Amino acid sequence: LLSLPLCDAHAEQYNAYDSHSWPTDADGDDDACQWCCGVSTIGTGEPPDSESLLCDNCGMAWCNLCLARNLGAEYWDEITTQAEEEPWHCLYCDPRLLHRLEEWRQRRGGSSS
Repeated sequence: LLSLPLCDAHAEQYNAYDSHSWPTDADGDDDACQWCCGVSTIGTGEPPDSESLLCDNCGMAWCNLCLARNLGAEYWDEITTQAEEEPWHCLYCDPRLLHRLEEWRQRRGGSSS
């Protein structure tokens, strides 16, 4: 689990998914972002304003809103413009992304504990 704070709604949804199973699409791929659990679009009645990206290593889903918010909009642009055959690995599978996140948090005055 990423050491990031979750609001009550996110924590509740994460625990519900974690205790049963994460939602999947018709192809069996993850259908909820590992970061926000899809809470930002659940029950709004609006079409989700997000795109999911699946990790090429573990298959977990991550949405553009969370990746851009937590790793920077430049990061989302970078990974969506890379060659399609170039694999993308998530924060669990590529620890370099956690270092990037920690650097960002430190620049904003956050702590890692």
